[in-house]
Order: sequence, then structure tokens, then C-alpha cells
Amino acid sequence: MYRAKERGGARTDLFDVAIRERAVDALSIELELRQGLEHGELRLFYQPLVSLESGEMVGAEALIRWEHPEHGLLSPDKFLPVAEESGLIVAVGAWAVGEACRRLRDRDRRNGGPSEFGLAVNLSARELTHPDVVSTVLSAVRRSALDPSRLTIEVTESTAMADRDSGFRALHELNDAGVRIAIDDFGTGYSSLDHLREMPADILKIDRSFVAGMAANSPDSALVAAAIAVGRALELEVVAEGIETSEQVADLRELGCPLGQGFLFARPLPPAELDGLLETDAQF
Repeated sequence: MYRAKERGGARTDLFDVAIRERAVDALSIELELRQGLEHGELRLFYQPLVSLESGEMVGAEALIRWEHPEHGLLSPDKFLPVAEESGLIVAVGAWAVGEACRRLRDRDRRNGGPSEFGLAVNLSARELTHPDVVSTVLSAVRRSALDPSRLTIEVTESTAMADRDSGFRALHELNDAGVRIAIDDFGTGYSSLDHLREMPADILKIDRSFVAGMAANSPDSALVAAAIAVGRALELEVVAEGIETSEQVADLRELGCPLGQGFLFARPLPPAELDGLLETDAQF
């Protein structure tokens, strides 16, 4: 039944051994992830956000990993789909927001005071529409005594539109409280100017697929230029995702894109490596 629903509904699927094995695997992952959450096995890695003009690191995106006791460090695609399906994603997301805020607080304490350096955390549709999402995020900010603007919540257009009423309401409440909102993977979802006008947003993140396809006179280059122009017209900060070459940096600078992230600068880093870059004021 669930497989038929996943593939669009209004169809039938025959039960077979492979379906049973997938169900058993998903249940095993869910149980182990619950234990991992209780035992402190989740980790946040951080991918720098860089000024394309100066090369300065101005923030970072927090990306979740699971330090599995048997299988080692697991990427999110290995466990987040199960967490989303089971509803465990709400607890996982609450942990991620709290951990990101705690990291900022600890950095401030080491440096003798707050800075403008901020972190971004992704929320899924199930998290965004949960009735406690606003209180969960704002409680984490208050516990760490942070300026709310140093926390950015990233959502895709599709995530925000999954339940437009509750999703938009949560984003408005968070934004009104000072938390910054980023529209992630711009260009791959609804990409409606009407939606952009209604969504509270501070940052527009251009999807990596368009950045990867940039070349002279290519359609992707024109689309990137259009996205940057949209962001500028709406007074949003624009971030190019998935930057992998210096040529892409040069093209993005020429188009007026101020910020970027990608493997050219750094892969997602464990906290100690991020701290090392911050302490040395590393330039990219």
C-alpha cells in the first residue's frame, strides 16, 4: 500500500520479498536512529558561506550526520527519509536547531562577545508544519542568548508550499521574531514570483544544478542571471550553491552574485575544522 502511494496513488503494487526487506530495513533504521538520538550520536558538519568578492567566510550551513556505532559516519540520505516518514524528523530537527545555537553561543564565549557570524539549518515540510516548530526554534535561540538574526532557517519552495497555510504562518512568525529565512534550491520548485512576494524571506539560494550548467551564452547562465536580478529586485541576499570551479566564481561575480558555497571553498567540515578556519580568519 505504501509503495503504491509513494509512486503516485491510484495504482496497485504486488507485494514481494524486496518490499518486505525495504520495510524491515526502514524499521531497523528508525529504531536505531531513536537510540542514536538518545545516545548523542548525531553530529552537525558545517559548510562555509563565502563572500565572492572578498573571500571571507561570513557564515555556514549546518548539515546533519549520524555517527553510527557500527557503520561509521552516515550521510543524511541514509536516514533522513526514514526519519521524515516516521515523524522522527521533528525530534532530529529540534536537536539540530538547538545544537547550531549552542555552537554559536560557545563561539561567542570563547571570543568574549557576539559576532555577526551566523548558521543556517534546514527544515523539512513535516518540521515546518509541526505545531511546535516556532516555539522550538525560538526557545533554542533564547536558551543560547543569541540575536535571532544569526540563525537562518532554510526551506525549499516545495517545503513551504506543502501546507501553505501553516507553513507560511510559521515562516512569518519566525521572521517577525528576527530569525532569517532562506529559500533553498531556488529554480527547482514552484519558482513563482507570486509565492516569492508572499513568503517572508531574506535570502535566495540558487540551486547547484544551474550553477553547474553555467557557461558562456548557456540557458543556465541566463537563468542564474535572472535569479540574481529577482533577488536584487526583492532586496534579498543571493547565494549561489554548488560552486566547484574558479571560473564559476568569476562568472558569478560578473553577474553580481555576492555570496556562494560549494566544494571549491570547502566540503562540510566537523566543528573543530570550522573553528580552526574562523580563528585564523581564513580567506577562500
